[in-house]
Amino acid sequence: MPKDQKELSKFEEKLLAEIKEMRSGINSLNDKFEALSSAYVTCKEECESLKKVVSDQSTKIKYLEKQLKRKNLIFWGIPEIKDETNVRLEETMIDLLREKLQIELLPNEVSSIRRFGRPRDHIRPICMELVSEKRKIEILKSSSGFKGSKMGVSLDFPKDVAEERKKLKPFYEKAKQEGHKVKMIGDKLLLRNKLYSLSDLKEDRSLSAGTVLGMNNLVKQSDAKKEDVSSPLKNPLHLNLRSHSRDKASSS
Repeated sequence: MPKDQKELSKFEEKLLAEIKEMRSGINSLNDKFEALSSAYVTCKEECESLKKVVSDQSTKIKYLEKQLKRKNLIFWGIPEIKDETNVRLEETMIDLLREKLQIELLPNEVSSIRRFGRPRDHIRPICMELVSEKRKIEILKSSSGFKGSKMGVSLDFPKDVAEERKKLKPFYEKAKQEGHKVKMIGDKLLLRNKLYSLSDLKEDRSLSAGTVLGMNNLVKQSDAKKEDVSSPLKNPLHLNLRSHSRDKASSS
């Protein structure tokens, strides 16, 4: 066999060996990739399963918290007395409810009572747990007796709901300033017989600052199918906004 042919044959053998080795390496990499892919799928499934467990547990915790608070009332602006004890606080609240709300509450109708936090430079709220949920509702219905004072009463909301209500407050106050009938129900805002969550309000950029214009746009969207919102006679909020703009321009 000629020398050149021998060298060519050796080169071919070497090339085939290298190709075989490369194929073996690729097959090994494919096996590892498949193993990693399988592990990723398993890990993802376990992660989704854990998310569901956490979500279910969170729902249960919220339900239990709600159940624990369902007979509670929070009182605001009730002056503190020196060396106040829970017994004296209970007596004060019973007298106050009789005087302000005309409700005769007996000591055995109060399951527990306490103030939140440590004594500070501001009046701490009071949490009262009642034996009967019926009595709680009676007190809430008579809460108008606190009008004209700095005192008030509200439900004891779970922490997440209370946080949402704080964030909703700017929207609530703006709507009230414009003379609209608005009410907070749980963690939502009731405006023109429609409930809005905080995320609903934040969808409009102008609403994120709790502006009147943003509230106006929100009302327009909710009523667009029912009436012609371009007419100021049919959209009193739009009329108020235009009047406000004219007054501002004339004053400047």
